[in-house]
Amino acid sequence: MKKGETVKLVLHSEDVTHGFFMRALKIDEEIPPGKTAEVVITPQTAGIFTTICHHFCGVNHGNMKMTIVVE
Repeated sequence: MKKGETVKLVLHSEDVTHGFFMRALKIDEEIPPGKTAEVVITPQTAGIFTTICHHFCGVNHGNMKMTIVVE
């Protein structure tokens, strides 16, 4: 992503409710099973950000991370 550029993230959960959380980019979204959520962000800070699933979703919950790079 580019700093200052608006981006729409489309998130889909096939199985259980997942939570998509990243304080630095002001993202806090829950995605129910079988549903899609859209998150629109305009990052104002460059960096590498790691998101986590903040809604317990099963045995691999602790491994659910995603990295967002803002240039």
